[in-house]
Amino acid sequence: MQVARSIVGVIDFGLDLEDALALPLAMDFGRVVVVEQGSWLEGQVDALEALGHENVRSASPPFRAVGAIRTEDGW
Repeated sequence: MQVARSIVGVIDFGLDLEDALALPLAMDFGRVVVVEQGSWLEGQVDALEALGHENVRSASPPFRAVGAIRTEDGW
């Protein structure tokens, strides 16, 4: 998920790699929405609940290990 989120950040939103790698976690598990603890998303819990999400929690991801290497030929 972390890799996909970073790729979407670069390709779809035009973020530079550093900003894309730093994107916070937001996952919808059906009945539970989890946002990354300590991120700006944690401050959006009330807004998410106002949109109809009944069970929004903040949690720390079990690990955060993403990286990329750019060479002369690309990524």
